[in-house]
Amino acid sequence: ELTQVSTGIDKLDDVLGGGWESGFMVALAGETGSGKTQISFQALGEAVKEQDGVGVYIETERGRYRGNRLKEMFDEDVQSQVYKIEAYSLDQQEMAYEKLLEKYGPDDLAFVVVDSFTARFRMSDQFTGREDLPDRHTIMSRHLDKLDRLAAGCDVPIILTCQIAANPDSYGASQTVYGGTLMH
Repeated sequence: ELTQVSTGIDKLDDVLGGGWESGFMVALAGETGSGKTQISFQALGEAVKEQDGVGVYIETERGRYRGNRLKEMFDEDVQSQVYKIEAYSLDQQEMAYEKLLEKYGPDDLAFVVVDSFTARFRMSDQFTGREDLPDRHTIMSRHLDKLDRLAAGCDVPIILTCQIAANPDSYGASQTVYGGTLMH
């Protein structure tokens, strides 16, 4: 039986058949300012409130986590159960997943957000050209495997935000996106 955690957004809960499914990862992809982080905050706070467990926000880009957002949306009880982990390199990001697996069990975690999952893969000087795609794929697969084990082992939903952007080099093709194939 799957446990579902409300998104905190009634219409989205309807579309998802009740909310986020525990034990699974969901990628939220969109351009800058499209609401990925806002939906993540809403989901995180709602899950903490509903599940009475710990919510973890893994920040991979400085300044993404804004405590005042949670203060505006949720009471102090919820806020006190949300923890931020700063992971500003791929190694720190991967270590964060491992530490969560070590520290928490199925009854402890309510929700995990990785915002942005793809940022460090995009910004890393390890991956400078197409010749580095196999290495990037290998490392990304390792990250996703650890996150999958965390989701299943702790029976917790995980949101991964993934930024995509319109292709600025293609005249007249503003609907073309790049970055969307990074996860694919």
